[in-house]
Amino acid sequence: MSKPMRCDECGEKAVVAKVLETYAEDLDHDGRKYHVKVRDLPVFECAACGEIEMDTDAAGRLYDALRDAVGIMPAAEIRRRRKELHLTQEAMASLLGVAVSTLSRWETGAQMQQRCMDNMLRAFFDVPALRAFLIRRSGRVDVVAVGGVSAVDPSRSHDSLDVQWSGDRSTG
Repeated sequence: MSKPMRCDECGEKAVVAKVLETYAEDLDHDGRKYHVKVRDLPVFECAACGEIEMDTDAAGRLYDALRDAVGIMPAAEIRRRRKELHLTQEAMASLLGVAVSTLSRWETGAQMQQRCMDNMLRAFFDVPALRAFLIRRSGRVDVVAVGGVSAVDPSRSHDSLDVQWSGDRSTG
């Protein structure tokens, strides 16, 4: 068994590793509080003051539980769906009007998108007409929508932006 570590909170040398059967905390996201529970969470706890520290993996599990409680799209799904559309991070960020670094943080899980941006992401992925609108509005000539799926086409000239529809336009 390893020796206790020094607590950052109280300064006592009383921090030990342990697994909490259930860890519960109220966390804020986007101006609202969410009650989050994680089972069998490995932490470091100070026996003197009760301060709890988490490593990156434990914090990630807590973050995933918050994402589930909020009901927003998981990071891996954002990345997977962007790639299914054959979009680079740069192209998708441009169409959404966000910084590439913001989209990158959403895709890696380093940052959770706000609920309004989660709604936008879901619509972007599920509604081809929205992608077509954003492509037209952006004036990007390197992005085309083919068969209802956006794709990057660096060979497109400035005046050759095409938006092709699959199926009936009126159904969106």
